[in-house]
Amino acid sequence: MIAHIKNYYDYCLSPNCPFIPEWKKQGEDYYREKMESLRFGREQFIPYLEQHTELTKEDETLLAEIMATESEWFRVPEEAEQSEDTPRFTVEQTSDAFDEPFIIRDNNVVSDTQDGRYYDIDGIYQTFNSEEEAQAVADTLNSAEAPAPAMEQTDDLIGKEITLDNRRYVIESVGKISGDVSMRDITFQNEAGFPINRVEKLPRVREWLKAQEQAESLPEKEKAPAVTSDRSNYRITEDTLGIGGAKEKFKANGVYYGQNVISKNMIIANRRHLLNGNSFILGVSGAGKSFTAKEEMTNIILTDPNADVIIIDPEREYSPLVKAMQGEVILISATSENHINAMDMNSDYGDGANPVILKSEFILSLCEQLIGGSTLGAKQKSIIDRCTASVYRHYQQGNYMGVPPTLQDFREELLKQNEPEAQEIALAIELFTDGSLNTFAKHTNVDTHSRLICYDILDLGKQLQPIGMLVVLDSILNRITQNRAKGRNTFIFIDEIYLLFQYEYSANFLFTLWKRVRKYGAYCTGITQNVDDLLQSHTARTMLANSEFIIMLNQASTDRLELAKLLNISDLQMSYITNVGAGQGLLKVGSSLVPFVNKFPRNTELYRLMTTKFGEV
Repeated sequence: MIAHIKNYYDYCLSPNCPFIPEWKKQGEDYYREKMESLRFGREQFIPYLEQHTELTKEDETLLAEIMATESEWFRVPEEAEQSEDTPRFTVEQTSDAFDEPFIIRDNNVVSDTQDGRYYDIDGIYQTFNSEEEAQAVADTLNSAEAPAPAMEQTDDLIGKEITLDNRRYVIESVGKISGDVSMRDITFQNEAGFPINRVEKLPRVREWLKAQEQAESLPEKEKAPAVTSDRSNYRITEDTLGIGGAKEKFKANGVYYGQNVISKNMIIANRRHLLNGNSFILGVSGAGKSFTAKEEMTNIILTDPNADVIIIDPEREYSPLVKAMQGEVILISATSENHINAMDMNSDYGDGANPVILKSEFILSLCEQLIGGSTLGAKQKSIIDRCTASVYRHYQQGNYMGVPPTLQDFREELLKQNEPEAQEIALAIELFTDGSLNTFAKHTNVDTHSRLICYDILDLGKQLQPIGMLVVLDSILNRITQNRAKGRNTFIFIDEIYLLFQYEYSANFLFTLWKRVRKYGAYCTGITQNVDDLLQSHTARTMLANSEFIIMLNQASTDRLELAKLLNISDLQMSYITNVGAGQGLLKVGSSLVPFVNKFPRNTELYRLMTTKFGEV
């Protein structure tokens, strides 16, 4: 069967596949998705099948039914048999940046590029039966006699001055192909200051110039303020501002993080614009870590309706704020009435592949944790994988719309197996499925779809804590994948993150999540006072070094030295995280380090909801 499936993938991916013309008729996007799916099957699914060769009786019956239709598999469709008249060669236009922008595409060859150039499906010019005819037309189009594409004249822009964001610029050049307009900052040409040169697109610059000219033509009393750019297009260089290399980052629609200690300007940053928007908040007890996190959460919830916030709270510090903002607080413990089904899964869980494959890996890690952290053997893994697929079969057939299975269903499936290893696994996990610690073996009965969710894990005992960490992280992954399908952002805040690194499986799961969430439109924030303990973990150290956004508040002496080595912090910059007050420190944004102070008015209801100081709660 595996050989037949492999042959099917190879056949469909070959240039002679008769289905390719039909797929192309459905549109370029459909064709590419089809080819990507086939490549995934050949590169990922086949190796998976080769590692899982045991069949159940039901599988054998299904295989017999499939093989009965083998004679029809490679039958060439009647339309494909007459495909000789279908034009094979297409003359297509790529980019004006190339000397010969018109190229020939062989429709029988599966490729997205030629000579390093991507095809532009909107630039299709003509199709031909023979390569000679196509080459003649391409040569004509590429020759000097071919009509040159119309190019917008931009000479009139060079030297013009424009005022944007209260700064004066002069236009120096315009890219003929890219349409990028380079502008030099002349605001401080006769006085001390820091120029901020910028590059904008041609159509937008013309709009600004037109608005500026209209404003200048008005009578003096009717003139509007200076033209300002759309915030979503604002760019700023990383010019040094003051002593010690402190830099400011202003990003569109960002979050306020305080005031620059040197320039006294506001610090506004948007983690979405960074290569890796994951973050850490570090500081000793009382430095203002949770308060800083709550400020960011509040800003996100109140200003961004397209973003959700999820919190892991091991100290029950966030419940008052979450409840006040009409969020969902989920208390998790062995005796709690709140339950999260460890086997919850949505159709987007698999990132485009079969969700059960990815979920099976999670169940394997969970079972290893349930039976005491010992490594499972090959037979045990095969049994778990088989039972996982079996309990999800009905749920998948219902298009993930029914009731998902639970760990109790999974254990019952284990008991149905004939192997003694299956009985051993079922016995080992009984405490967590049918015993006193079965809180994750029941159907979810809390609202995991709220915009603001707080997982309160304070009352998790030592037995449940490693399992609870895994289940909560998996529940968060479910939400992230759902939000990705909806085009929503997800911000995850994990307080006392060092707790997750105490257990191998939750640490590995978190590390994988930390790497993957960026492409899902999600952003993780780790919060801890135990920096030294955190850096003892190689996994945590790697995560910290690769995070582009780090808020460092007051640090202990040993932590300061470790952070200085890891993040290349100078002695002068170190002074901003040495014996400073709450809400003060150093902000790392990309490669920039900014000393900041963030004071919040105390006579407000929001302050009382966010503070954790004794006597103020």
